[in-house]
Amino acid sequence: MVAGKRRDIGLGSVRIVSLDEARELALRNKRIARSGGDPLAQKRQEEGQAILFRDVAIKVHDQHEGAWKNDKHKAQWISSLQNHVFPKIGYMPVGEVTSADVLTVLSPIWNEKPETAKRVLQRMRAVIKWAKAKGYHKGDDPVELALAALPRRAKRTSRQPPRDGTLLWTQNMLFDLFPNLAERRNNRGKTLSGGEQQMLTIARTLMGNPSCVLLDEPSEGIAPVIVEQMANVIRTLKGEGLTVLLSEQNLHFAKAVADAVIVIEGGEKKFDGSIEDLNQNPEIKAKYLAV
Repeated sequence: MVAGKRRDIGLGSVRIVSLDEARELALRNKRIARSGGDPLAQKRQEEGQAILFRDVAIKVHDQHEGAWKNDKHKAQWISSLQNHVFPKIGYMPVGEVTSADVLTVLSPIWNEKPETAKRVLQRMRAVIKWAKAKGYHKGDDPVELALAALPRRAKRTSRQPPRDGTLLWTQNMLFDLFPNLAERRNNRGKTLSGGEQQMLTIARTLMGNPSCVLLDEPSEGIAPVIVEQMANVIRTLKGEGLTVLLSEQNLHFAKAVADAVIVIEGGEKKFDGSIEDLNQNPEIKAKYLAV
């Protein structure tokens, strides 16, 4: 009994453990329980001093079978550990891995290979969490402690300088362009309406000062008043010299903002011309654009 609850623990196969050895183990477990300990937890902790980090990582990898996006992702998961982790701590008992050991793995690649370091960190975290769930590792999580000790990386920016003769987009300019976002600047993106989320997507794109913007059906599923606002936004972007590539099934909306039209059906181009040319081609409109 441990803390008033029954605790079952195996002593080993009769083909391996003799009767005398079994009695000795049972007596040892009773002594641990009487002193307020947990013999099963202690057994697992001792196993953690014997099972290697590498072996635990392989078990975790195997248990994810069926959860991988594809075979490439499956191979990358274990290969990242083989390349960066196993040579340094792979043959250490998983129960003895400390934050200092984790730092020896992550420090050399933390700034040089940030994406690789991020993936290695996530996979080491999964291994340690599994080991803790099994009782193989006690105490603080060494991965989390190491992460707190690593230097903060400078935030990268995807902004490029504006092209000659074009504007450098600023937050205030975007709030002028999208008044709805200005009113809800303190709201999280997931609380915005569908139309406001479309605006947010465009605004974030513009902060990178692109030379071309691709809009994929910006009028789909949003209120008519927002559709009109979106049309005005596209006209403003064109007026600022941006190239706007619009993928749109709403013919009325496309005609209101586009200068040139390409009609595609089944992956093949059926028409390429100006809005005026399209308006004067009833055959194309009837065959491909009629509702």
